[in-house]
Amino acid sequence: MNYEFGLDINDLFRNEHEALTFAFNFQSQQYPLSPMSKLGSLEALGQGKGLVSVDGAAQAGIIRKRLDRLADARRHCLVARFSTKYEECPCCKGSRPLPEWREAIVFLREWSAFQVSGLSFANVREAIIMNYFDKKVSVTDAADRVHMNLRTARHHQKKIQDKLKVLELEALGEIRAALELSTAD
Repeated sequence: MNYEFGLDINDLFRNEHEALTFAFNFQSQQYPLSPMSKLGSLEALGQGKGLVSVDGAAQAGIIRKRLDRLADARRHCLVARFSTKYEECPCCKGSRPLPEWREAIVFLREWSAFQVSGLSFANVREAIIMNYFDKKVSVTDAADRVHMNLRTARHHQKKIQDKLKVLELEALGEIRAALELSTAD
């Protein structure tokens, strides 16, 4: 059992996916509902973990602190998977990558250069990694921009994404152990 502040993390989250999703999506602007708001909201009845305000911030902080203890590649892999990826640009109303997600992608782009040889185009490696975590990114477009053969790009995409799958599984196992989540679901 993993008791932090009197709570067992296994009572709050069924698995590492739920814990990481909560930690990355917790907003400091969340406020507890007033008693009247709770009564007026049918969604509030029997929903959620009750982690709002300081309780939610503390739990999210605990999870994020344990994530920070992982090796860089594993930590960045989980950040790329679970963090919010984009925000609205205030000037053009388009989307732009959030700094934490962007940092994770750049780290993994460099990591992939040491894992899979033969692909010198950093922007194609980056597109491959972004595509793994966000299917909206096109590897084909990145390959076209540098006049790379599509077959070559797809070959490297498979090799890099296979390495990312292994890294992600290792990272999820390590964070599960770090959070001391039970294996019974």
